[in-house]
Amino acid sequence: MSVLSVSFHYIYKKIELLIDWQFKYLECITYNLIITTNKDDIDVSAMD
Repeated sequence: MSVLSVSFHYIYKKIELLIDWQFKYLECITYNLIITTNKDDIDVSAMD
């Protein structure tokens, strides 16, 4: 029983880390997308 709970805890921690990493990755992508769209807007306004 204790071995099972330990392995479950280990798996849970791994999943938690994975989810955390995925959120950070998505956050990074969204941030980069916002920056690139803002850059495009600036380029367009500079051309006008």
